[in-house]
Amino acid sequence: MKPRRYKAEAKILVEAPHGVLEIIVKSLRPELESNITDRSKALIEASERGLILKVEAEDVTALRAAVNSYLYWINGIIDIGSRINP
Repeated sequence: MKPRRYKAEAKILVEAPHGVLEIIVKSLRPELESNITDRSKALIEASERGLILKVEAEDVTALRAAVNSYLYWINGIIDIGSRINP
């Protein structure tokens, strides 16, 4: 089997309160472990400033799709958290 080569990548900082970071990481763990598609992979880590989303993909289309999915999920988690604990 030929090793996968990624041609497109993105690194995005999402500013979020520190207490929310752990919730986001735990919530997205199943997605990160299984990957959305074979054409991309993602990594999420907490930093002092917020959440760092790193996505690598075979092409720009796969990169855009993966980034959109992860940002949509992150935004949803933050939105739900703000409604529960305003």
